[in-house]
Amino acid sequence: YKIINTSSPDRSWPVLLELFPKIRMQVPKAELHLYYGLDGWRKAAANDPNQTALINSLEQKVKNMSGVVFHNRVNQDELAAEFLSAGVWAFPTFWTETSCIGAMEARAAGCKIVTSKLAALTETVGKEGVLIEGSWTDKSYQDQFVKEVVAALKSKTHKKTGNKFDII
Repeated sequence: YKIINTSSPDRSWPVLLELFPKIRMQVPKAELHLYYGLDGWRKAAANDPNQTALINSLEQKVKNMSGVVFHNRVNQDELAAEFLSAGVWAFPTFWTETSCIGAMEARAAGCKIVTSKLAALTETVGKEGVLIEGSWTDKSYQDQFVKEVVAALKSKTHKKTGNKFDII
């Protein structure tokens, strides 16, 4: 029931944090684990009051949301272990990735992947995940994203091994 997000917060958190409660309503044991941190974004946005307000708002949401665990930055060994313990890599985004290391790590770990059908994500994720068309802020995109993450969490087959297991 572990969902992992490892990309820069500005690329997915505004939508992901809005959608997670809808996911959790359908899968109450779901947990969202966030990595990467806010320091870089905060420095880049130092002279932009709107971005600073968004960062502060997201930080407060993370602190107040049940089922959300903020890890900040971690070393590569710890991140690899976290990927291996996760079931889903969730990345609703507008960002036009040129490759996407997070998607590669998720594939290598056997995570189910749910993200946007956009830029290099179409090649990096390919048939190994669910690619959702449209803008991440559109209701139809968001509804599909929730549906696909819930389906991935409830799946009884491990994507990498094909092994069956019981959902408790």
